[in-house]
Amino acid sequence: ILLKDYLKNKTAVFIGSSGVGKSTIINKIIGEEHFQTNDIRMGDDQGRHTTVSRELLRLENGGKVIDTPGIRIVSSYFVPENDFEDIMNLAEGCRFNDCRHEGEPGCMVQKAIQTGELDPGRFFQYQKAMKLNEHNRKRELERARIQSRNNQRRS
Repeated sequence: ILLKDYLKNKTAVFIGSSGVGKSTIINKIIGEEHFQTNDIRMGDDQGRHTTVSRELLRLENGGKVIDTPGIRIVSSYFVPENDFEDIMNLAEGCRFNDCRHEGEPGCMVQKAIQTGELDPGRFFQYQKAMKLNEHNRKRELERARIQSRNNQRRS
C-alpha cells in the first residue's frame, strides 16, 4: 500500500529532526515540490533547518498532512520495557539478577552481542531508553515531593 493511499481520509503529522526528510516525503506524496528542501551538510551529515513553520495540506483523497519544522529530540516520555522483549528474555538468563549487562560474568546479553545474536545498536537503544525512563521516574518523584510540600504549606 502506498503512503498516499494509507492517508485517505486521515490526518498525519510529520515530526522529526531537521534533515530527516519530512518535507521531501510530503513533496513525493503530493507529487510536487511544494516545500523547500535542502541537502544534509557534508561535514557532519546533519540536516539543515529549512522548514520554519507548520502547514497543513489537503490531499485529493480526503487525507491531510502537516509538515513541521525540525525538532531537537523526539522520544516517548516512558519507553515500555516490553518494547525490548528480546533483551529482557536474554537478561533472564544472566547469572546475577542485578546484572547491568556491562561486563559482569555470566551476562547473556553481552554474550548475545558477541555471538551476533543481538545487534549492538539495539542494545545501545535499550540502554538509552532505560536511562531516559530512570531520569523521568526521578523527575516525577521530585515533582510529586514538591507538590506534596506545597500542598502541606497551603493547609
